[in-house]
Amino acid sequence: MPNFDYLPKDILTSKVFLTASTMLTEITNSSHDGRNISFFTAGKEDKPTVLLACPVGISCLLLVKLIEFLHQDYFVITWESRGLPNYYADDRIEEWSPDSHAKDILTVVNALNRNVDHAISFCSGSYPLLYALANRYIHASSLCLISSPIELAELEDRTSYQEAFIPLLPRIAESGIGMAKLVRSLIKQGVRSSETGVEDTLLYINNLPFEKDEHTYRYALLHSRWINLSWQDVITKITIPTFIVHGEMDKTAHLSGAKMLAQNIKGAVLSIVNGHGHFLMYSEPSVLPNIQGFLNSVPGSFSK
Repeated sequence: MPNFDYLPKDILTSKVFLTASTMLTEITNSSHDGRNISFFTAGKEDKPTVLLACPVGISCLLLVKLIEFLHQDYFVITWESRGLPNYYADDRIEEWSPDSHAKDILTVVNALNRNVDHAISFCSGSYPLLYALANRYIHASSLCLISSPIELAELEDRTSYQEAFIPLLPRIAESGIGMAKLVRSLIKQGVRSSETGVEDTLLYINNLPFEKDEHTYRYALLHSRWINLSWQDVITKITIPTFIVHGEMDKTAHLSGAKMLAQNIKGAVLSIVNGHGHFLMYSEPSVLPNIQGFLNSVPGSFSK
């Protein structure tokens, strides 16, 4: 059974955890700087490989439904990202650079001796995944971005979350825990929780960075590194078939950002899910089969 003892105890007795424990096999390996990386596999090894990137600073348990759907036909790999609250008591901001995240992905892939057939991210999981692909840490035959928050330029239309919260991240990172304390309550009660069709446990996992002032500060430190990247430079290096899935009613990352991504990734296909929000893969049953249809349409390397 996988060990998620750094998560709150009530999560470890939840249906989400029990579902994950029946599917996931945990493996630990040392990354480039000696840090142990916990990664998880599900499915049969003779199937095509799917590398699944969870949001930065959020446990991969958030993606249990996606893993449950994919592991029947794919060998799924995912991992816990650096900076996760309580994952390491002594980790430091110096260890959270984009290159460190990308090297962790390389560590995971190399440890399993797999070629990546398909790379999938949810939300800010697109940050390390795109960075690793663009900078050739890893290779994949296809890419799927679900609810990505990446902004290539100043968007004409933005959500309240993007307008009010995203600019606060660098300020929290610079000012420290005191600033985190001032904004944490607002963040916790805001748009991240206002999503229909999503289990309470999953929303709880998604909101863990805002349970304590220290966690919010860590989250700000993590994300400020990614926000300041030149994403246009990253995106121009993405040349593999790309499927972008985004909810029309996403209150976290405005649809206009997904449209801009699709326009700037050569050959990218954008699927707009009308009437659904950020957690569209939980609220709309057709999303996961549509993603699988895309994966099946792209010839993968399909090798161990």
